[in-house]
Amino acid sequence: MQHDRVAVAQRKHMLPGRQVDRSLGMDRGDRLEVPPANQTMRLKCRRLKRWHLSVYDSDMQTIRSFIAIPLSVEVRRTAVRLIERLRQEGDGIKWVPTDNLHLTLKFLGEVDNTEVPAICDRLHRITEQYQPFELVFFGTGGFPNTERARVLWAGVQDDSGSLCRMVAQLETELAELGYKPEPRDYRPHLTLGRTRSGSRRASADVVARIQAESKAPLGKLLVDRVQLFASFLDKGGPTYQVMDTIEL
Repeated sequence: MQHDRVAVAQRKHMLPGRQVDRSLGMDRGDRLEVPPANQTMRLKCRRLKRWHLSVYDSDMQTIRSFIAIPLSVEVRRTAVRLIERLRQEGDGIKWVPTDNLHLTLKFLGEVDNTEVPAICDRLHRITEQYQPFELVFFGTGGFPNTERARVLWAGVQDDSGSLCRMVAQLETELAELGYKPEPRDYRPHLTLGRTRSGSRRASADVVARIQAESKAPLGKLLVDRVQLFASFLDKGGPTYQVMDTIEL
């Protein structure tokens, strides 16, 4: 699936005639040697800089970006089945496509392409403090609450507290780069769908289906990486491309 998204991005957002090494996201002529361990972080940021300079059209000054954790096969599969149980024709909900399911940590919005390496640097600085940790996905609900839901989600249990601490550090570090902190405390959740623009809140039928799944188990996820994504808005909806992967 990732290769499909890369192909879409290549067709729509790359300079014509470029040959790209998909394993690194760079031109084949820009391939880097494997760095010593103590140089990995700096060179990954340098690699990322070369990646977006070579891949994106010169007119593309900003990249719509966000930071997220990819889902395990188990959680993705059960989340898809949950959406299938909740979805009904004409329900007024824009459900998240299967390929786009992820655990969002921070939405950055439009990022100046020259700032991407600095964000990468901050991500490495934060994630090197963490060992892999486990999350449990369980139950459903809505924001601002289930009865008046505009965002439908699956719950995430962060028993170690690592996820919330990481997000708090992200907010602090990225605020130093000029990214506005979220006004509300982070509540771990997996977004399943949102009400369409014409609806203020989910219908009573949707709310009833959400409440019926309030104790549904979705599985576990061992968090061992964080990813920086680029988002491209197309007529068929957003497509995502991984710009960098940072392992814990």
